[in-house]
Amino acid sequence: MTDKKILKATNTGELEVGQVKIKCYVLEDGTRVIAQRSTTNALASPDRQTEKSGHWFQRMVKNPGIVPYFSDSLRERLENPILFETPGHKSGKGFEATLLPDLCDAILEAKKQHALKEDNPYFEASVQAEVLMRAFAKLGIVALIDEVTGYAKQIDEYQNLIKKYVAEELQTWLKTFGQDYYQQIYKLKGWDWSRYSIGRKNHPWEVANITNRIVYEKLPQGVLDELKKRNPADEKGNRKHKHFQLLTPSQGYVHLLKHLGYIQAIMEKHNSWQEALHEIDQRFPSVRDPYLQLNVFDVADKTRFKKAVNKASQPKN
Repeated sequence: MTDKKILKATNTGELEVGQVKIKCYVLEDGTRVIAQRSTTNALASPDRQTEKSGHWFQRMVKNPGIVPYFSDSLRERLENPILFETPGHKSGKGFEATLLPDLCDAILEAKKQHALKEDNPYFEASVQAEVLMRAFAKLGIVALIDEVTGYAKQIDEYQNLIKKYVAEELQTWLKTFGQDYYQQIYKLKGWDWSRYSIGRKNHPWEVANITNRIVYEKLPQGVLDELKKRNPADEKGNRKHKHFQLLTPSQGYVHLLKHLGYIQAIMEKHNSWQEALHEIDQRFPSVRDPYLQLNVFDVADKTRFKKAVNKASQPKN
């Protein structure tokens, strides 16, 4: 029995999906391939993407809450990644491109059937899977129309579309600092929610400190300092804009929305503020740690978001 021929990649590129860069290849037989590590990162939360060798991914695809929803074809492709030669004559390993949406389908089906619940350590994958599937569906219909009409787009036009669609899906999934976020803080702190919801009083000043502590201070090194510099507080301590309004919409804002989702999921699990804070700190190391850098997160000079985003945010004091 002869070994299967190692095919060469004739083309390569990167698809930017939110904070994730998906390395793509086209092999000499026309097979579209996504690098194995990129497949891992596409479904993982930002802090998981630092793990080496895709250990998180390997554990995730063996989780008993997810595996029963794999088709035979999906299972076979997961167990037999494609080996190929990159244009730089290095060895590569990846999956046929349709594996990613098929895997997302399986994860979402597990969630739909309540086999993948919030207490499952891989529940986070269902959040990203839903965002990816909706964004890919939107991009797919645009690409199909372009093909049948003969309309040719530049590559960067499709890149910009996928960034836009991912950002829109995340905004739909989680409103920026919506009511659920504040309710969880009130619950954990033992505060009376009716004071705000019925009395329409302003949130205590401590809420702003908490938000800095568990959200903005968890962003990559230097981001919060830059936001404070560009959005300074007046003599009364008020700021002209919300900090998130100054984040780049396709990178910084998408990252913030995902982070908020993980924070809320953690807070929902606990009844003690100290327990929730401990898990948040364990899951998201402090920006004081030296290995975090600013290079994956940008702050926009004059970025202003749509009125819908502002309406979804906490009302101004």
